[in-house]
Amino acid sequence: MLASVTVRRHADETVVGIADAGNYSTSEAPPGVYPLIFSGGGGSGATGTATLSPIDGFNNTVTSVNLTSGGSGYVSVPSCTPSAAHVFGRPAVINAFLGTQAV
Repeated sequence: MLASVTVRRHADETVVGIADAGNYSTSEAPPGVYPLIFSGGGGSGATGTATLSPIDGFNNTVTSVNLTSGGSGYVSVPSCTPSAAHVFGRPAVINAFLGTQAV
């Protein structure tokens, strides 16, 4: 399942958007809110959450992401993934954008 988002932002903002909502087994990652994990990019302090919601009796998918802090010092785009356990299916792809990048 692919999802797209439209975001409004200012030049100094960091934003996140769902590129691929993924597919998570309910036995590994039950529905709920999971922290986002940011790595790379040269900065620190970015935080956010991903909400997993059921799509059937056995699978969940990311239905929303929320950036709670854009952090600081990022000179390139960090990678961003939900902390939900993932072995089966496919992980979500969450894109992070720096304020100077086009969305």
